[in-house]
Amino acid sequence: MLRPTSPNAPRLGSGRHFHGRFCYGPRVLTVDEFESAFRGANKVRFKLGLPEVRRVLVLTDLEGEAHAEYCAAARALIGDVGAGAEYVDFDSSALAGVESVLALVRDAAPDLVCTYRNLKTDAWRWNYSLGVYLNAVTRGFDFPVVVTPSPHAFPVAGWEHRSTDRAMAVTDRLTGDDALVNWALKITDPGGTLWLTHVEDADVFDRYIRAIAKIPSINTGNAREVILDQLLREPRDYIQSCVDALAKASAERKVEQVVTLARSVADYRAMIEDKGANMLIFRTMEQDHIALHGIAYSLAVELTDTPLLML
Repeated sequence: MLRPTSPNAPRLGSGRHFHGRFCYGPRVLTVDEFESAFRGANKVRFKLGLPEVRRVLVLTDLEGEAHAEYCAAARALIGDVGAGAEYVDFDSSALAGVESVLALVRDAAPDLVCTYRNLKTDAWRWNYSLGVYLNAVTRGFDFPVVVTPSPHAFPVAGWEHRSTDRAMAVTDRLTGDDALVNWALKITDPGGTLWLTHVEDADVFDRYIRAIAKIPSINTGNAREVILDQLLREPRDYIQSCVDALAKASAERKVEQVVTLARSVADYRAMIEDKGANMLIFRTMEQDHIALHGIAYSLAVELTDTPLLML
C-alpha cells in the first residue's frame, strides 16, 4: 500500500547524485561558469553620434576647367555629408611633392578629404596601388578620405550624381567600433540602407580549429560550432544595438547586417555586388597604425569604379 508523503519530502529523481548523496535544487555554477555567463550578458552597445563636417579638402592633379568640374562632382557625390561645409581645393600646381601635400592637409585641418588614386602619375591605368600621395594622406592623418573613381579613368559625369543609398561598412572588428558606424551612417543618404558587415577570416579560423583538433581533451566538432557561434553572435548583437539606437533617434536610415566568413578579395567583391553597394566604408589602418590593413588595401586598389570612404 502506498503511503502519502509529506509535501516537503524530496522526490526520487528530482536531484542529482554527488559523492553518493542526492543534492536537490538547481545546480550551482562554478566560478568560471559564472564569469562566462556574466561576460556573455555584458554586451557592447552602439552609441549614436554622427560626426560634424565643417571643412572638406579636395585634392586633384587637374587644372582649370577639369579641376573645377571634379570639385563640383565631389560636392555632388558627398551630398548631405558636406552640406554647409567650407570647401578648400588644390589643383595640380599645389602637388609639388609628398611633403608639400602633407603640409597642405595639415594646414587645412579638414574634417574630410576627397581625392582619387594615383595622383600625379599614369599608374591609374593599372590596378597596382593607391599612389604615394593617397598612401601618405591615409597614413599620416586621421582624417577620413573619400576616394572617388579617377577622372582620368572614369568620366566625371558617370559618377558625380551617383547615389549613396546602399552603403556598406566592411570590417573584421565591427563590435564596439562606433566611429566606423557613425561615419558610415553619415555618408549614407537619408532614406538609404547601410549594410554593416563583419567578416571573420576563414583561413585564420580554420588554422585555430586545426590546432584545437590536436588537443585530445577538446571535442573538435563541438569546439568549431561553439567558437564560431560566439564569434558571429557578438557582431550580430552589436548590429542589433545599432538598429535599436536608430529607431530610438528616428533616424532616416535603415541598417541591415552581413556577418560571415570570407577567404579572399573575391569573396568580398561578391558580397558587395550581391548587395548592390554604391559606397564602401572601411578602416585603412591596423590598430597600431604601422601599416595599411591588408584586405582594406586590396579592396581600395581593386574597386576602382566604386566610391570609398577610408577611415
